[in-house]
Amino acid sequence: MADKTEFDKDELKNSAKEIAKLLGDGRQDKVDKLVNQHPKCGIFNLAVWVERLTDDRRNAVVAHFNHLGTSFEKMSDFLNEIAEKFDNVDGDNASKIKKIINDEKDDSEKKIKEWNTAREKTEGNHGGGGGSRNDGYTNNLNVEFKSDGSDEVDVNKKN
Repeated sequence: MADKTEFDKDELKNSAKEIAKLLGDGRQDKVDKLVNQHPKCGIFNLAVWVERLTDDRRNAVVAHFNHLGTSFEKMSDFLNEIAEKFDNVDGDNASKIKKIINDEKDDSEKKIKEWNTAREKTEGNHGGGGGSRNDGYTNNLNVEFKSDGSDEVDVNKKN
């Protein structure tokens, strides 16, 4: 076992820099192109279902991209903070470093939840279709979507 737990401040800062570059500062620009794509498949039940399925998958990609970007940003932040504040991981420093990591984790989770809530309020399926769950995030894709906007019918439900 090592007598002393160490880390290289420069390597930590370099890692933080490389992690931050993974999705880049302009990540929103990259996502905006995808966010604004709304399929127009037609106005019949199967077409509406395909539109909603496509919207659902697009929204999942956008959400994952955002969540990953937030995670990378926070990892970069806490690696930089550790490199600036500490010379080693011995003694009391270990618990202080753990607190920094936990605080950043909590902040990441908060940012992701806030983004999800805001996104779910503003994102809709713009291709058509009706029903009460037309937000592109909480759709039940196992139902028949009626093109006239009437209620959805669960195709798996036995009469």
